[in-house]
Amino acid sequence: MRSAGLDDSSIARALGATQTVISMFARVESPALSLSHAALAAELRDRYGLGFFDSVHAAVALAGRLVYVGSGREREESHRIAREAG
Repeated sequence: MRSAGLDDSSIARALGATQTVISMFARVESPALSLSHAALAAELRDRYGLGFFDSVHAAVALAGRLVYVGSGREREESHRIAREAG
């Protein structure tokens, strides 16, 4: 959200509104970060040159066979990694 030009106050409002809507209409599960996720994230950083947070998101998604929803480059990169990890 920062990369889209939002300030912290706007980000807080957007996340709060998103949480409200999600809690009303969906059952969301947030997987806990494990040491195996951290190890996979390190491998992904080394192999694909991902940043720290992108690698953690990708590792949790891959390990849980989840769909990673990002924007632009991150989404395209996560799809490529998932295809290669296969």
